[in-house]
Amino acid sequence: MTWNKVLENKGILKANLKYYSFYISGIGVGTMIGLGVFVLAGKYILTNYNDYSRVTNLLMGLLYLGFSFYLMYLFIKKRLNYKTQ
Repeated sequence: MTWNKVLENKGILKANLKYYSFYISGIGVGTMIGLGVFVLAGKYILTNYNDYSRVTNLLMGLLYLGFSFYLMYLFIKKRLNYKTQ
């Protein structure tokens, strides 16, 4: 609903049945293409999981390590602000 209102306010989406039909069709086709790519990529990765298990483990480990550094940064920043006050 929000994007519809934004597009109407900018003049991109006109209040006409033809424009709404084209817009909704585009949303539907784009969603189906996106889901298709997601399903096919997931199927490919799961069938070849033995080849990608090290990469997956490495990426997940790096993701958690990055989150931990970010949370440590936030904690230290908050602690320093608390001491300076």
